Amino acid sequence: MWEMTAPSKVNWERLRAFTLVELLVVISIIGILMALLLPAIQSARESGRQTVCANHVKQISFAALNHHNAQKAFPAGGWGYAWIGDPDRGTGRKQPGGWIYNILPYIEETALHDLGAGLAPQSAAKKTAAARMIQTPLEVFNCPTRRPVQLYPAGTSLPHFRTPNYSDTVTEVAHTDYAGNGGSVINEPSPPSGPSNFTDFQTWANAGGKFDQVYDKGTGVFAAGNVVKLDHIRDGASHTYLMGEKKINVANYYNGSGANDNESLYMGANGDIHGWGNITTHKPEPDLIGTNESGVFGSAHTATFNMSFCDGSVHRIMFDVDPQVHENLANRKDGAQVNTSSFE
Repeated sequence: MWEMTAPSKVNWERLRAFTLVELLVVISIIGILMALLLPAIQSARESGRQTVCANHVKQISFAALNHHNAQKAFPAGGWGYAWIGDPDRGTGRKQPGGWIYNILPYIEETALHDLGAGLAPQSAAKKTAAARMIQTPLEVFNCPTRRPVQLYPAGTSLPHFRTPNYSDTVTEVAHTDYAGNGGSVINEPSPPSGPSNFTDFQTWANAGGKFDQVYDKGTGVFAAGNVVKLDHIRDGASHTYLMGEKKINVANYYNGSGANDNESLYMGANGDIHGWGNITTHKPEPDLIGTNESGVFGSAHTATFNMSFCDGSVHRIMFDVDPQVHENLANRKDGAQVNTSSFE
């Protein structure tokens, strides 16, 4: 038979609640721990984003090299900022679109590349197809550290933007966070907008040696009229930049007012898709407010920017890289074979 016993007396003194002081101490400790952990979490996230960015650079450089394997040359440089790619004009000097447009088939974007194929340039259908193309953002051309993949306002006044030839008017376009190596000196067509129409191309290309002058003086891989082959990389593919991250003024991330970030990524030769490595005027820099950004390599990352070389390798370059080394790497034919073994 069970014996019923009375419940023991509760010691209410021992079970008293936290005091306000104790509660505040606990909250303070949790806050301190969170403050200590947050930078580590942010650092881990940025490390992941930078790895994704490096993978984008790798994919793009492989596409350019696959273009070279298929076409026996790197992508053409295009005609100028008033032009975008045209699927009916091949991949050489008669192609108005720049290097990004030309590698689309090699990143599984053939359908985008071929928009408007077979249509008359002046037709409404062709213009609609062109507008659709320049309003198609691609994740591989955006750095996740900088901004999301979406449309951004186009610049509203010359020389900051004008709707490309043979396209419907647009107010938003797809941008790129990456630029092709234009060399150690700026070489753009004259005028930088390019010819006025397709029929004027040959006259424009020949008048004053516009194309030939750019081609002869170009020291990089991409420039107006350039059709560079690996044989032209005299310093060696592993000693010459192919493409990489470009600098953008933080204040211009979302407004379309940046000198090198105001037009679509499918355009012809221009600072939006080309970067240079001049020792004086184009030293690499991080994204900052109120500083030069036109044609400058750089990034939104803390200390480095990703660059691919003409052999397809990708390296993280420090912002404080020797400016002379940076210029040598941008020049495909200056005879300087920079040792890249120290790069990450």
